[in-house]
Amino acid sequence: NLRNVNIPKGVELIDTTTFANCEKLTSVSLPNTLRKIGYRAFYRCKSLRKLKLPNSLISIGGNCFFGCGKLKLTIPKNVSEIGRCVVKFDKGTQQLVMPVGIFDGGNWEKRVKIHPANKHFKIYGPFLLSYDGSTLVNWLGQKKYVTAYIPEKVQGIGGYAFYGDNLRKIIVPKSIVCVADFGFTGGGSRTIYFKGDTKVLLDGNNWNGTDKVVFNYKGY
Repeated sequence: NLRNVNIPKGVELIDTTTFANCEKLTSVSLPNTLRKIGYRAFYRCKSLRKLKLPNSLISIGGNCFFGCGKLKLTIPKNVSEIGRCVVKFDKGTQQLVMPVGIFDGGNWEKRVKIHPANKHFKIYGPFLLSYDGSTLVNWLGQKKYVTAYIPEKVQGIGGYAFYGDNLRKIIVPKSIVCVADFGFTGGGSRTIYFKGDTKVLLDGNNWNGTDKVVFNYKGY
C-alpha cells in the first residue's frame, strides 16, 4: 500500500524488484547519492507519476520501468549503463555485453528525454540508442505505429528492446550483426524482415509474438 517514498541521503543502490508491483505508489524521492537502480526495481508501478533520477546515477537495471504508464523521465547525464546481458558466441569462447530495455509497450516517445550532457545514449525518433548509434536499446514509439524501420547504422539490438509494442512489421538493416536474448520478444503477431542474410547472431528467445521471419528482404 505504499504511496509516497522518501529514500534518505547516503543510499547508493535500489536493489532488484525493490518496489515491483507497488501499484499504488505515486511518488518517490531519490537522493543525490544514488548510483544504481536494479533490475525491475519499479516494475509495474502503474500509478507512479513523480520520480526524478539524480545526476549521481550511473546504472539503470533492465525492465526497470516496465508498466509505469504514467511516468515521465529524463535519463541523467552520468548514466552509462542501461540494463546488461551477455551474448555468447563461437561456442562460448567469445561474448558481447549488450543493454536490456527499461521501457515497455511503446508510448514512451513523448515521456522520455536524455540529459543533453549525456554522452552514452541518445534518442533518435522513436528509438533509444547508444550515443554512437550502433546499438538499439529500446523502442519508444507510440501505439499508433505499426512498422518500425531500424536505423541503418545499428549493429546490435538489446534484450527486450521491443517488448510489449504494437508493431506488425520490423525492418532490420543489413548492418545488424547481433540480437540479444528476447530482443524481438513481445507485442502481438508480426513479421520481422531482415535486409541481410542469416549471418546474424541471434541469442535465445527472440521470436515470442512473431509470426514470420524473412531474410534478404528487398522492400522498404
